[in-house]
This record gives sequence, structure tokens and C-alpha cells, in this order.
Amino acid sequence: MRSYPGEAGRSILSNTLKWLLCAQSPTESSEFCAAVVRNLGVMCKNLLKDQVLDLCHNLVIFDDGPGTFRFAHLSVRDFFGETAGILMELMSYHRG
Repeated sequence: MRSYPGEAGRSILSNTLKWLLCAQSPTESSEFCAAVVRNLGVMCKNLLKDQVLDLCHNLVIFDDGPGTFRFAHLSVRDFFGETAGILMELMSYHRG
């Protein structure tokens, strides 16, 4: 399994958190991984479920039942959505 150190790993982590914050519905694992790496400008076309989990440590988990990623706990979502301001950044981006 290939790891993504440095800037590529940070970009994948950031995109994963943003996708989970803004997703309107759960997304199947392979579609989610493809969306996370789209437009990153780094060589990470075949991102795997285990790589996402490794980069996100215990912030994100994979729910085998529906086969989707989710935040490990509601407090993780609250922290990144409210305290860290990622959601506000995304909202201002879309208003453009």
C-alpha cells in the first residue's frame, strides 16, 4: 500500500474532512476516494479505503454496513465544522 507523505497526505486529509462535512448523502467508498483526490494536482489516482483511514487516523472511520466513510464521532464533525471553520471556508468558496 502506497502512503502519501507531506503535502499530498495533508491535501487528502483536508479534502476527506471537507467532503464528509459537505456531503448531502453517504457516498460509496470508491466514489468517495475518487472525489477526494480529484483536482489535487498530485499523483494519487488510486486512493484506497485503507489509505484514507491511515491518513485520517481516528478522526474518520469506515462503516462496513453501508460501506461508507463517516466521522468517528459527532464531536469530530462539530470541531471541524464549527471550531476550525472549514465549513465557513467552503461556504465562501461556493458563493464565490
